[in-house]
Amino acid sequence: MADTVAVSLSFKGFQAMYSLRRGLTEPFML
Repeated sequence: MADTVAVSLSFKGFQAMYSLRRGLTEPFML
């Protein structure tokens, strides 16, 4: 059970970091 929670937490953190990076780099790519 703890493994599933850790995996879901790390996945959410990765998703948040990815969306944040996209939001920061998208304006410059235009």
